[in-house]
Amino acid sequence: MVSQLVAFLPVVTLLVLVPGGNNLLVLRTAVEIGTDAARAATAGTSAGIAAWSVAVALGVGGLVAGLPGGLDTLRILGSVAMIAMGLWAMLPRHSTPAEAPPSSGFLTGLAVCVTNPRTPLTAVSLLPQFSLPEAGVLSTLALGVEWAAVAGAWNLLCLSLARGRLDGARGRTLARIGGLIVCGVGVLGLLV
Repeated sequence: MVSQLVAFLPVVTLLVLVPGGNNLLVLRTAVEIGTDAARAATAGTSAGIAAWSVAVALGVGGLVAGLPGGLDTLRILGSVAMIAMGLWAMLPRHSTPAEAPPSSGFLTGLAVCVTNPRTPLTAVSLLPQFSLPEAGVLSTLALGVEWAAVAGAWNLLCLSLARGRLDGARGRTLARIGGLIVCGVGVLGLLV
């Protein structure tokens, strides 16, 4: 199983580096609410990745892949969702960071990740390719934990690098640029 985790690491790292709704949510949360809530949102998005990995390990992936047009439908839904999230991030906001409990960041991160079609599409199409047939459930769960850990580490690294740079106009500009990138990735998803 270790060889599968090692082989999966560069693939999942490249996957995590492509901006998506989860990254945008963490950035937007940091800009609008603060870094504590953004860290909680990061934990929520990683929990969402783990939840989809459990679903795939229990057979949802095979069910979706077996449906005519199942994966293609997830791809289209994911692309449209990314475009919508990107447009949402580009909308101007006139608020200052609000006081919110970190638990709201976690729940928002979990909800966005679980409902973001990019996560199940990736889980359904990628995890089975790397899991071991003789240890399918356990192997898929281990890969999902690895994916969640890499995604969480990337979001936390981005938050750390952006510390002090997410205030005011600079933070809003950064969130809008992120929204534009996510929109672009969504459009590419529709064209492929």
